[in-house]
Amino acid sequence: MSKANEHQAYPELKAVLDHQASIATLSQQVQSIDAAIADQEQKLADARERRPSSEPIGERRQALFAAEALGQVTKAERETREAEIDREAAEIKKRWASTDQGISRMEAALAGLRGQREKTSEQLQALHAMTHELLELLIVAEAEKVCADYVDVALMVKERFLQLMSLSSFLVAATQTPTSSRSSPRRLHIDPERLFIPNFQLPQCMETAHPNARSRLVSAEYLDYSGAEQEERGRLRALGVTLI
Repeated sequence: MSKANEHQAYPELKAVLDHQASIATLSQQVQSIDAAIADQEQKLADARERRPSSEPIGERRQALFAAEALGQVTKAERETREAEIDREAAEIKKRWASTDQGISRMEAALAGLRGQREKTSEQLQALHAMTHELLELLIVAEAEKVCADYVDVALMVKERFLQLMSLSSFLVAATQTPTSSRSSPRRLHIDPERLFIPNFQLPQCMETAHPNARSRLVSAEYLDYSGAEQEERGRLRALGVTLI
């Protein structure tokens, strides 16, 4: 099976990859909405700044009536100027209508964008809340795949360790008689009691562990050395060796 097909048939991995893609998509949407909000806020600020003000018209009208009261202008002059001011006020009001309509549309768009941003952010937060669970499933699935190989290798190490220990025992027995170059029997092992292979809390590991050493997948303390020697002796005799 190719790597691609293996990944397609691997639901925990596919779930995480799809989850990541969804997070990336929503994150990009949030960024796009934020950019649109910033752009709309700037346009709205510009439109409000360009909105014509009626304040100068009001001040001119007040100044005109004050001048009439002081006798600085006649009633006829005041009426003529007031008519001019009224025409300017009407023009400003007309311009207000168009500008205010545009501002109202911008405000509506901005409110819509903010609502969409809140909704998308909630969806993104909901996805992030699922991340830990999906990662847990993926990591455990990966660990179970590795565990299968780990158990196979551990059992192979156990088998070879017992085989070497048996051969070391045979060597000790075969070299009991001192020679000019050796005063004591020869042995192969150095510190076999230290051998252990740690266990993991995964089904296949727990099934393989010794019942008296659940924290160890393989432990020198609980190995069947006698049975291993018999098996190794049988292997050598199958080769024709009968002196062991």
